[in-house]
Amino acid sequence: MCIPAAAIPAASLAISAIGTAAGIFQAQQSANFQAKQADAQFQNAQRQSFLANQQKIAQHQGQIRAEQASRAAYLDNVQNANSAANKSFVQEQFKMKEARAAASSKALQLYAKSIGNQGKILATGATGQSVGLLMLDAERQEGFGVAAETAKLESKAAQAGVQMDIVQDQAQSSVNQAYSRLIPPTQAPQLEAMPVGMGTDLNLGIPEYNFA
Repeated sequence: MCIPAAAIPAASLAISAIGTAAGIFQAQQSANFQAKQADAQFQNAQRQSFLANQQKIAQHQGQIRAEQASRAAYLDNVQNANSAANKSFVQEQFKMKEARAAASSKALQLYAKSIGNQGKILATGATGQSVGLLMLDAERQEGFGVAAETAKLESKAAQAGVQMDIVQDQAQSSVNQAYSRLIPPTQAPQLEAMPVGMGTDLNLGIPEYNFA
């Protein structure tokens, strides 16, 4: 079948129009696809940035909790060390009070014994230098006894002082060890910047701290 020559230009124009329309449609599809792809990438970037910030904040919260726990443990240690030292101090004071009371009682007993011995000497009716020597010996024996009790009391006081020094050193050592375990203040994390792009803004914002 022969196509009239006049029909060829018209057919060519029709084919060209179809091709042009197809090209425009394809270009629109390509542009739509690229726009959707750009939007999806922008949304994914926002989510990734938000998740990264959530992880950083969660880690920071954990560091803050650990820091607070170590500080509380340190303060408890200081309180316990001071309490133990105070109890030991009170105990040593009580021991010294008992020791002083015992020494005073012993001194009174020695004095009473000395007076009794002197009374016995005088009751014999003896006179002369020997009586004076006997009286002096009774007083000397009392003095020896009082000196011995005083020495015991001073020894106990020295022991109490040494014990208190030991307790104080132990308390300070315990506090120093607790201080060395303190977690230093944690620094706030450097958060990811929200990405910039074309497409849907999810408005995710910055994750919040939650210490509940």
